[in-house]
Amino acid sequence: MKKIGLALGGGGAKGMAHLGILRVLEKEGIPISSIAGTSIGALVGSAYALESNVELWITRFLDYFRSIGFKQFGEESLGKKPGRLLEILEQSLVNIPSLAQSFFSLRRMEGILGTLLPKVNIENLKIPFAAISCDILSGKEVVFKKGPLRMAIDASSTVPGIWPALEYEGMFLMDGGTLDNVPVDVVRELGAEKVIAVDVRPDLRCPNIPKNRFETYIRVIDIQQYYLAQPQLDKADVVIRPELGPIPWADFRTAKICIALGEKSARVHLNEIKSLLR
Repeated sequence: MKKIGLALGGGGAKGMAHLGILRVLEKEGIPISSIAGTSIGALVGSAYALESNVELWITRFLDYFRSIGFKQFGEESLGKKPGRLLEILEQSLVNIPSLAQSFFSLRRMEGILGTLLPKVNIENLKIPFAAISCDILSGKEVVFKKGPLRMAIDASSTVPGIWPALEYEGMFLMDGGTLDNVPVDVVRELGAEKVIAVDVRPDLRCPNIPKNRFETYIRVIDIQQYYLAQPQLDKADVVIRPELGPIPWADFRTAKICIALGEKSARVHLNEIKSLLR
């Protein structure tokens, strides 16, 4: 039987679709030998590598998004009012001395990860795993295959300008999607013979004109990551692109919808996925 690996891409709240895809793979008895992820893909992928029980993680994620703690960290308000980031940005641009490295503090990110993931090293996970980050000083990709899990997920998911860069061994680490949003090559390095890549970013065509500077910023990132991801996706054996539509990247209130759409997309590719085992 071939070793099947997963490359899970970044994409904010849309990454909850990864849970729906994992639900189908688990129900169908598709064994996963390794996982590499970027940003939200690293968070979901590491959780599954820690404990391969997708229903457990779906419950934990949904409970967290409904929790007071989630609201206190501020992410819940971004889902309701994505323009809040724009307001902060505009205030900073008017008052130059107020410009900061990020909108949220590192402590908030640490609190989120501490709620969802235990203190454990990557090398102790049940499934071989890697998280992708980028050192903004050298401009190079950084791949975490060992060491503290929370730190690696933090480094992989710090969106530029929104979360602060993580200082680690002389590097300033930020979201891995800057360089490698769907890490197909990395999951092959972990031993996968066949790779299922999951890309939750939107299609290249945009049906609506961006309404403000923040939406324009996100749109530019989407375009960049679309073209950066394509060479990796071309190397995958199966590519799953859930049809997630206009779901805002920060609106985690849509988690259930994204999970369902992830399931639907996995079912579409199920015969193709099963053929990889032969």
